Amino acid sequence: MTDKKHSGSAGQQRGHETSDAAPGWLLWFGAGLAMLTLFVFLSMGWMFHYLEDRIAESEVPFSPLSDTGRQPPEPRLQVNPAQDLRRLAETESRRLNSYGWVDRQAGLVRIPIGRAIQIVAEKGLPARENEAD
Repeated sequence: MTDKKHSGSAGQQRGHETSDAAPGWLLWFGAGLAMLTLFVFLSMGWMFHYLEDRIAESEVPFSPLSDTGRQPPEPRLQVNPAQDLRRLAETESRRLNSYGWVDRQAGLVRIPIGRAIQIVAEKGLPARENEAD
């Protein structure tokens, strides 16, 4: 067994194979593809800005909530949740800090929470008797 290095014939040059693809044409194709991609991106950007400006110029609102004549079926979405939350907090605050009837026939009344806390502090909470044997 002899180890011989294959160096090819003496007339052949070493390097890349030129019969399959020409590097010059590949570079031109890549440059053209890059320019086409850049052109498409710039055209799309211009088109989006143009269409956005046209929509902004139109005076017709495109919101279904702008039509106040018709209401969607229940349950409806909140239009202004912050205002609804403030209104709920005010209603609960009025209820917690005022006197009123809960059930007039049964004689149940509502008292302010501060007064209820004072009554509980004075009298204490009711407790069961210690049931020791």
